[in-house]
Amino acid sequence: LSGETGAGKSIIVDSLTLLLGGRYDKTFLRFCEKTGYVEGVFDSEKVKDEMAQLGLDEDDTLVVTRNFNAEGRNDIRLNGRSVTLSMLRKITPNFIFLVLFPMAVFTLI
Repeated sequence: LSGETGAGKSIIVDSLTLLLGGRYDKTFLRFCEKTGYVEGVFDSEKVKDEMAQLGLDEDDTLVVTRNFNAEGRNDIRLNGRSVTLSMLRKITPNFIFLVLFPMAVFTLI
């Protein structure tokens, strides 16, 4: 992931972090904003078993949505169903492969 200074690389990384179960930090919000929203659509082929264990429909895609506010609260949904952060973290490790030499390489699976 490369680009000019100010091109938005950090926004992409922060968004992926939230979608993959990372902790929300109030600094993710733009100055003076009260709410934020990030959504990602993933191929769910590799996580159908985990989805079934959590009682989610085994669709071909998984839509991860996180709404958050300046007070630090956030709402997490998988295919429209409200879930906890720990539930999200059970599913998302299979979504990304990270290589850290000589530079970071993200591969969405």
